[in-house]
Order: sequence, then C-alpha cells, then structure tokens
Amino acid sequence: ETLALCAYSQSFLFRLRSGCKLFVAAASGLVEIDPASPFAIRLARLCQDLPGATEIQQTSLSEAPSTLRECWREWLPEYLLLIPLHDQAGLLLGHAIYARETPWLAAELRALEQVHCSYAYCLAALERVRGPWQQLGRQLVQSRQWRWAALSVLVLLLAPVPLSAL
Repeated sequence: ETLALCAYSQSFLFRLRSGCKLFVAAASGLVEIDPASPFAIRLARLCQDLPGATEIQQTSLSEAPSTLRECWREWLPEYLLLIPLHDQAGLLLGHAIYARETPWLAAELRALEQVHCSYAYCLAALERVRGPWQQLGRQLVQSRQWRWAALSVLVLLLAPVPLSAL
C-alpha cells in the first residue's frame, strides 16, 4: 500500500539472516523470490555493498561506487531510497528499498519515514523473541532424539495388554 503514498517502480524488503547477512524477503510484483536466482543474489550483494545507514538515505546511480554501477544499471532505475527498519531498541531488522527514475521529494521522504516507523514496529512484533519454554519445545520437536522417543512410544502403544484381573 506504500504505492498509494508515493510513486515508485520497484520496491524490495531485505531482512537479516543470522544477525548480519541481508537477503531479499519480498519484492514488488513477485509472489515468491528464489534465493538462488541471479536477481536475488545480485540485489542482496548490492544491498550489502550500499553504505550502511541509520536514517533514510537517497542515492543515485551517479553517486554509487563503480563496483555497483553495472549491477545497478542492469536491474534498477536511476534513484534508490534506502530506509532502515529498526525495532524499539534500535536493532536493525532489515531495509526497505524503493527505486524509481526521478529523485525523491522532501515531503515524500517525511511521509515514508513516518509509515516505515509503523512497518518496523509491526515487523518487530512479528519477530518477537519467543519465551524459553517455546524455544525448548521447538528444539525438542526438531531434534533427532525427540523423533526416536516419539516412535518408541508409538511402538509401545501397539503392544497388546491383557485386560484381565484376579
């Protein structure tokens, strides 16, 4: 729905994996992104190579480092807007990147900054750290010992038990 706020030709959501590596989580116009596709690999590399920002940052192809220009020219329009998404503690959750052919106006930047505060809040709520019992339960279900214990219980339940009493 951000398109109703300001016009752009492409948008991407980058999320953090393992605390430091960015990957393309969503892209406008695509239902699903194959992480092994050249598009996703080059965009993730491009986002990693962009200068880290703590605030909303606008950049253009002419300002980009020479190492990024070829990839940029191939996949993206002239202007990029990088919006970091932080939780309430200030930890980086990811980046929203918007691309279009014209520079961004100051009013658009303010509006996008406001709406992305809400986006970051919602993303942080969805990624909320689970409690210790939920983490323990998830580890048990995913462990090999848990599977063997569940299989053993199933085998024991199949054993016949006489129902007679003296």
